[in-house]
Amino acid sequence: MPRPLSRPTRNQITFFLKGDLKNLQTAYLRIGGKLAQIRDEKLYAALKHTSLEEYAERTRPCGAPRSTATSRSTIGPRKKHRDWFASIRRVSSRA
Repeated sequence: MPRPLSRPTRNQITFFLKGDLKNLQTAYLRIGGKLAQIRDEKLYAALKHTSLEEYAERTRPCGAPRSTATSRSTIGPRKKHRDWFASIRRVSSRA
């Protein structure tokens, strides 16, 4: 039977897990923001796709339903954090 972890070890694991969770949340919002930008600016048409759903189906491993849900799920955060999402666009346009 494994030994119980000491309190400092548990705290350290919790600290790292919270950091990882924050990184995943940020990545999810960035992906949603990018998908929303692709949808809003009809960037999928430049890649010869007729719709965002077709673009997502052919290019995203999670497929169209999940991709469009992800872009819709950022509507609230995009309204609340306009500056942050604007900074994502500025940074990614430089890359």
